[in-house]
Amino acid sequence: MLTDDDMAKHLTVSIKESGDSLIEAYAIVKQNGVYKVKVETKETFTTEEASATWTITLKKDSKYTVAEASVEIAQKWAEICEAGYEDDGYGEYTFTVDLADAHDGYEGASYDNYTDDCNVEALAVIPKDASYAQLYFEGTEFWYSVKNSSKTTVNVYFHTDNKTLSTTYEDADLEMIFFDGAPEFDYTGTLHAPYSEDSYVYAIIDGKLVADEFEWDADAECWEYNSSKIEGAVVSDIELDVSLYNTTVEDSDSSSSADEDKDNPGNRVG
Repeated sequence: MLTDDDMAKHLTVSIKESGDSLIEAYAIVKQNGVYKVKVETKETFTTEEASATWTITLKKDSKYTVAEASVEIAQKWAEICEAGYEDDGYGEYTFTVDLADAHDGYEGASYDNYTDDCNVEALAVIPKDASYAQLYFEGTEFWYSVKNSSKTTVNVYFHTDNKTLSTTYEDADLEMIFFDGAPEFDYTGTLHAPYSEDSYVYAIIDGKLVADEFEWDADAECWEYNSSKIEGAVVSDIELDVSLYNTTVEDSDSSSSADEDKDNPGNRVG
């Protein structure tokens, strides 16, 4: 329980990881008057559990070992509580993705004393006997329908905000959904956007805003986009110049690639 500021200034931390590669960055931080080793894990949307063993070493003046600990860690997204229901024996299942915290004691985090965070319910496990699945995204009008496949578990985590879009098209009234894990199914399904016929509806493909992918279904009174992989959709009340957003995304990607080559100096407190 280190609380001495002067002592902490002379400490460095290193972590040796075995197993799955989970670590994005780590550093010594001060929290509530106590110095701790904070580890940031990589962003991942895999449906499998990832696990590793971390050997954490603290050194004084970069050469004298003062403490060492071994930690076994595992992380996994949590399954949606309400897995769906079979409709009238036709093999149709419905899933509602509400992004609630993981249930039953944060079952998404499988290691002991995990209290700083909790994973999100985003894994849709489609029964193998399902002939069709419908996924509704709580708080939005969007939904996705798809035939069952051999890939029975998908990560359908989503968010409904995008600062770049909002600032690029300040005059537009936008509704949007983004799937960070870009879930992909073995069959082609349909992303539904039940908005008016005079709306402008765009698909997100490879991170870009793409026009003319959604088609208007007059019978269903809904815009529809057929794809086995869903990254997102944007609905606008006015026509958008997609090049404005796509150029910004390209510039951001180039900047991120350049930054990846830089060393992370954040493992020493100062």
